[in-house]
Amino acid sequence: MSGMELLHQALSDFLLQENIQGRLVLSPELGNIRAALYQMGAVNNEETGAAGECFLDILLSKQDFARIQKKFSVELVLESSELLESADDHTMSASNA
Repeated sequence: MSGMELLHQALSDFLLQENIQGRLVLSPELGNIRAALYQMGAVNNEETGAAGECFLDILLSKQDFARIQKKFSVELVLESSELLESADDHTMSASNA
């Protein structure tokens, strides 16, 4: 495969994946998860609460969200979220459960 074909395949794979967008609240003890999300380029905005908690607006693939939870053995719940289908630019609501 040529470089252009590989690039086309990578872009196609990215555009066909489902992405999660929402607000995640992390306590100060979960700074390692915050750092991992920043390293992935998933954090769009951050605010800090009075008790030191982080309010992160994130955008990442559904698969990466699952990997983060597995890696750190936690269940993360988004305050508000959307499941974005990149292939047809159609937005669906996702469950927060």
